[in-house]
Amino acid sequence: MEKEKKNIIALCIFSYGIIAFWTVENFWINLYWTRNVDPNVRYVGFMVAVSAIVGVFTHIIFGALSDSCKSKHGRRRPFILFGSITGGFAMCLFPITRIFSVLLLAITYAIIMDALITFFGDTTTPTRMAFLADSTEIEQRGRINALVGFCGGLGIFSVIILSGYIFDIAGPDFVFYFSGVILIICGIVFFIISKDPPMKETKTFRENLKETFTLDSYRENKSFYILLFFLFINSTGIQIVFPYLFIYIESIFGLKGIELALLLGFFTLIGFLISIFVGILLDKIGRKAVMLLVTSGGAAMAFIFAFLSPNLEYILILIFVFGGLMIACFSSIASTSETWMQDLAPEDRRGSLLGYRIAALVIPHVPGALIGGFLADFGPKPEGFIYSPIIFIVCGIVLFLSLPFLRNVEETLKKENKILRLD
Repeated sequence: MEKEKKNIIALCIFSYGIIAFWTVENFWINLYWTRNVDPNVRYVGFMVAVSAIVGVFTHIIFGALSDSCKSKHGRRRPFILFGSITGGFAMCLFPITRIFSVLLLAITYAIIMDALITFFGDTTTPTRMAFLADSTEIEQRGRINALVGFCGGLGIFSVIILSGYIFDIAGPDFVFYFSGVILIICGIVFFIISKDPPMKETKTFRENLKETFTLDSYRENKSFYILLFFLFINSTGIQIVFPYLFIYIESIFGLKGIELALLLGFFTLIGFLISIFVGILLDKIGRKAVMLLVTSGGAAMAFIFAFLSPNLEYILILIFVFGGLMIACFSSIASTSETWMQDLAPEDRRGSLLGYRIAALVIPHVPGALIGGFLADFGPKPEGFIYSPIIFIVCGIVLFLSLPFLRNVEETLKKENKILRLD
């Protein structure tokens, strides 16, 4: 029990560092490029696409590697330490981008460094999820995931808050040094105070990778694969809206500058608070019931958001409330799926299978964003609207259409006191 507590504390510390790191990678790198190197966003799109592809393959490979690792330091911890140090170092090197006077050299360097940042950072993701599953029991896993996620949220807040003060004083490069050094420190602390649970017999890397694509693997882990497909459909629906949400809010409702910053902060805060509540519910009423609630809630909020108009009274409050709840439901779908998949993945192949979760989250960016962009530009528009609100309606429909798949996914929380049963 004492080792488990130390592992949870270690995960909370590491979550702070790695989420601050990913906040910079996901948002600040793009902004840094357009502000300091070149305002053309098509290079940003190419950089994002390359890093997404790198991320998917890194998850799959290192998830399987961690399952087959026989290091004396454990299965997961060596990869987390390696990714923390190399990822943090790569992040610190990114600002060199702006010293190149030739644009082609700058974009080449930026793409390579962003790919390396993603590669090293993502060596920690499937291993971190598997380590949490190895260190927890099903009955507490939802709450522990919520606690670890909350600590990660503090990392996001650190970047957002500091970006308005210290980063402006210290210069645009400081954010990269901050997130890189923080990740290195958190990774080393994690490695020192954590301990991998005892290893059972492990299979080779090739066996772990190969078994994922066999019919026997599907039969043995049918619920996992169905949930993976559910998450893919869900993520496609969410990506119809997500890339355009703040563009839509800015252009339709006229929110700019500090108002948009406050909106982002409020959405983040609501997401944190609801994630804690969702984590408690996961361990009280079960994974399936919570997934049904947050998916239905996300669809309902998307439908409501589609009918918000600048002419409505108290429109700013309505945007904060319904937009915040919509984003919170979207993030709760991801966190609920993480806990549920940790339950469903067999102990000896957790890293291998959990590595595919990122594919179900990242690949939908392509069809979702393309569908959303087309609908936003060419869908029916109310008078005065630059973009069509139909993207929110289609998002809601896709989320609702994904719900029937849940019926065939096993409920992993076997408790007599579950409040709501859906089986």
